Amino acid sequence: MKNRYPPKHGKHAPSRSRSQAGPHSAPSRSRTPERSSQATPSRTHDEGQSSRPSVRNPSVHNPVARKPERPTGRFIMGRNCVQEALNFCPERIAELYTADLQKLDDRGQALVKQAREIGILCQSRDADGLTALASSGSHQSIVALMKDDRSGDLRQLLSSCENSERACLVLLDAIGDPHNLGAILRVTECFGATGVVWSRNRGAPLSAAASKVSVGASEIVPIAQVSNLVEAARRIKDAGFWLVGAEAREGAVEASVFDFPARCALVLGSEEEGLQPLLAKQLDYRVSIKMYGRIDSLNVSQAGAVLLHEWRRKTELTRKTSPELLA
Repeated sequence: MKNRYPPKHGKHAPSRSRSQAGPHSAPSRSRTPERSSQATPSRTHDEGQSSRPSVRNPSVHNPVARKPERPTGRFIMGRNCVQEALNFCPERIAELYTADLQKLDDRGQALVKQAREIGILCQSRDADGLTALASSGSHQSIVALMKDDRSGDLRQLLSSCENSERACLVLLDAIGDPHNLGAILRVTECFGATGVVWSRNRGAPLSAAASKVSVGASEIVPIAQVSNLVEAARRIKDAGFWLVGAEAREGAVEASVFDFPARCALVLGSEEEGLQPLLAKQLDYRVSIKMYGRIDSLNVSQAGAVLLHEWRRKTELTRKTSPELLA
């Protein structure tokens, strides 16, 4: 009996070419699908993001348009101030910023040379860049970034003069003008006082403007910024200092005839408010400066210069006429 159904495979199975296919046969399909003539767009790593090309930020990718970042820290400015810092404490200078060397005078170029010889990193900035660093336009094309904030420590300051027969601390109450702060630091250094103490909450910060006015004294004079000036005054009295307040009021002794103590803490208040009442209660003496002209007052930095000169003169005279020294 013949097999009604011929085998589908085997050597006797007839092969059927496409030309032999019947009119109702389905067309053959290729196993590999045809690719589209258009290229498939590449997909981003995030399947949910659009595949639009990113737009470059010219301020980031273009080195010409990029602005240098402002470093954080305390800045000083001005030729005199930076020169004093280079001479007195070069190890505390982190970086030096100046105008292009071609724009600096001989003194400025010598300052940059000295800094490079020490190993301090020097960078050039335009005028606007230097102004942004110093927060002031009176930088004289020279700005320095310092490594410390000069907040100081009262305990360390008192310890440094513990055994000194003659010492003078200057206490500043609510001196908010950085120019007055810088001027007081300058006269403190000039008259050889021991240090300056003020409240960080009731006083000007040690800014670049203050450093320039101080002509570098901001980097030389020992300072202590405290949170409570009244409490600091008590600690200073306990350390053997007499508190002498500058107050033009009844009962104050004229500075020219006042016998300043050798260990003196001179207390200066703001021109508008004077000394705060709690601080005034801590005073041992009050002194005033006699005026001879039509204007009846000095600003606080000028008054501090007069009183520090009187303290220095009187204590120098006392030392020269002391029986112990003459023996």
